[in-house]
Amino acid sequence: MKKIKLERQVFHPLYQKMMPIQFVLSSLASQENCDGYPYDTMQEAAEYINFLEELIETRLNKGE
Repeated sequence: MKKIKLERQVFHPLYQKMMPIQFVLSSLASQENCDGYPYDTMQEAAEYINFLEELIETRLNKGE
């Protein structure tokens, strides 16, 4: 059985190509002068997406 891998890609404005959404959120939030609540929230969202994807993938692939 083939393992299921989740990954939502969006356009990254700095790299000018499609990349995983959590990477885009993290890299934009970590830019210079991007401090404060909105950017902290972007980083938290990226980490939560990683957590949820891993949880879903583990449960979907558990039957192997």
